[in-house]
Amino acid sequence: MPFEVIYTSAPRGLRSGTSGYCTVAHTPGIPAKYVDTVEQLSGYKPVFPGNDSRAKLNPVSYSHYRVRQGGKTLNILSRIAFAGFDHTGRTNKLACHLVLDSRERVPGGPAYLLGQPNLLPTSWEGEPRLLEEKKVLPTGTPPPRPAHAWQKATGDSGWAGVLAESFQNAQSPPAYIIFEPGMEILPLITEASLLLPEELRWQLTFNTYLTNVPRNTKCQWRCCLPDSPALKEARRARNPLIIDLRKGTALGQAPGNSPQVQAARSGQVVESISRKEEPALEEDYSDIDFLPEPESKPTVLAAEILPPDRVIPQYRDQSRGGGKWMWAVGAGLLVTLALVGIFLLIPSGSKPVPSEAKTHPSKSSTQSPGGSEPVGSPKDTRAPTLSNIIVSPSPTNNPYIKFESDEEGTVRWRWREKGTFRWKREKKDLKKG
Repeated sequence: MPFEVIYTSAPRGLRSGTSGYCTVAHTPGIPAKYVDTVEQLSGYKPVFPGNDSRAKLNPVSYSHYRVRQGGKTLNILSRIAFAGFDHTGRTNKLACHLVLDSRERVPGGPAYLLGQPNLLPTSWEGEPRLLEEKKVLPTGTPPPRPAHAWQKATGDSGWAGVLAESFQNAQSPPAYIIFEPGMEILPLITEASLLLPEELRWQLTFNTYLTNVPRNTKCQWRCCLPDSPALKEARRARNPLIIDLRKGTALGQAPGNSPQVQAARSGQVVESISRKEEPALEEDYSDIDFLPEPESKPTVLAAEILPPDRVIPQYRDQSRGGGKWMWAVGAGLLVTLALVGIFLLIPSGSKPVPSEAKTHPSKSSTQSPGGSEPVGSPKDTRAPTLSNIIVSPSPTNNPYIKFESDEEGTVRWRWREKGTFRWKREKKDLKKG
């Protein structure tokens, strides 16, 4: 069953302690995180204030966004419109949302569904309450027909096919439709979306009155007023499709003669044309997971700041993580060098010799009178090595001074100065201390 949420300004909300702009009604059993998410998609900016005679020309925002939840894609359909004044005299809005999963997608697609009468309420009165009545969605597929709304708006219904063709090219940037207040935009989106194969209609995201792209979402068909901030991104994109519907703008005949353009003019069924495969990274980005599980802790959506739509976040992550990788390698090398240095400084396999044992271990126990070298024994000429270094205790009993001696009688001693051990080598007779 689809979940429904109604959001507007009221003295008291459905959830305890809420007032002002808040949720006043929703379907029983909806996860709290779904409610939090659709509230963040409820932004609206009226063109004319409530006391202006043109207030009735304020555009209605019909939108479809896709988000990820627990490994599945959720489709959020919304209708947001100007709603006069609230109980405090401020300008009010009414935002109504439907949250669907894959089992509830009708063949006609989201734009066709939003155009059905009585799907979403256009006014709100009464106290906050649960919406007990089950929402029934239409079934079936609308019959093919020429794009009459486009014929009326541009003079050539083939422009609907141009818009549909741009979506089927996954590498194309978002398309922009410039309109004026008072124009009906949803019929144009519906006719163009029906030219897409059924399996692609629910992949399409759009907004019939876009002022800013909501955070953590992607919008492929963007309908904007001439002075909309959203058009700034169109200037940065490479060859975006921009269809200007303002009066006095001569669009002429739609370019090309693709199957979509022909079908928009004739009303014939378009043969199933698969959308060109998107790169895997781009596909992952289109379904950003910003809806946490209902049992999880609150997620601050603002913490995840994303790049512009066409930037692939995985490439961004690799460039950002490269510095950390280099630091890790550098730290590992330093640790390895330190361990090697310690291993070289500490003799392996040698044992300390007591200070009173002054006799060289390589000398024979039989000595000539007077303590000279053994008779007939050649002098030991081995070069000092780490393995035959003899460590002697400090004669000063100072723990900060250490002596070491090799077999040649060369003494190496060190002392601690300002936290650092310094070494000195000198020739010294061990027997004299």
